[in-house]
Amino acid sequence: MLDNVRAILQHVPFLKGKSLVISEIVGGMTNTIFKADDGNESYILRVFGQGTEILGIDRERELACTQAAAAAGLGAEVMAYLPELHPQPFAEFCGALLVRFLPGKLLNEVEVQDPNMLRRIGVTLKRCHAIAIDNNIAEFNVFGTIRDYLDKARARNVQLPAAWANALVMLVSIENEVGRDEPACLCHNDLLAANFVDDGERLSLIDWEYGGRGKRFFDVGNFAANLQLTPEQETAFLHAYFGAASPTDIHRLQLMRVASDLRESSWGFLQEAIARVPPPQPFGSFFNYGMAHLNRAFAAAKSAGL
Repeated sequence: MLDNVRAILQHVPFLKGKSLVISEIVGGMTNTIFKADDGNESYILRVFGQGTEILGIDRERELACTQAAAAAGLGAEVMAYLPELHPQPFAEFCGALLVRFLPGKLLNEVEVQDPNMLRRIGVTLKRCHAIAIDNNIAEFNVFGTIRDYLDKARARNVQLPAAWANALVMLVSIENEVGRDEPACLCHNDLLAANFVDDGERLSLIDWEYGGRGKRFFDVGNFAANLQLTPEQETAFLHAYFGAASPTDIHRLQLMRVASDLRESSWGFLQEAIARVPPPQPFGSFFNYGMAHLNRAFAAAKSAGL
């Protein structure tokens, strides 16, 4: 695979002919990720996974979001976008994105629970949502995404659990209540701990493949769901973001927390049919992953009063 990476990087003019040290970074689900060092600078190459458009991943949208975050000082500078190459470096090549390496460390789930880190993330996310975005950046709509994933899973003969009928009723209720009066902004939509890079002074956001124009409360709820924040932590997080935690904002966070787990569940059921990589541990299958998030969504719905 490293020979394939070298073949891709030969299409980047400022790296052509250079002696590069290349290493793979484990953990990508819909990309294969590599670090390349030329002796002076370091870069990250994200080689796009095949079939990821089925998951609604729009690489032009990812590029635009990555560039917007970088311009605001919240992300990695784009060095090259390589959607097609001639000659094709290898048979399965379907695009790549090269960004400048961001020094610092990827956060983990334990670090994110720290009150000071929660505050920093709240401030960073507010800055992200304030970035001016081009109306041409495609939208990410969690409600449409969930329905699309479920339709595609059914079309591929995935047997969805009967509980999804109740989940879709909840989804309609959330859609009707949240975000109608919220303007669109730049949203990340996949706020895992490891998508934050901390250089000791500032936080940056990486991995924008699900990014797009969206509603800020989905990011807020998505972060709370992914990190399983306690009610106290949710309140502290909202204080960092808004300067206060009103009952209305707490309720919106809780509703979008449910929507986040429903998105993750529907993603898992679709991946059961199309995945080219092993499922996350310790689930054993993407179906089990989908069930775990569906059950978590129902538990969160009780807290939200659904």
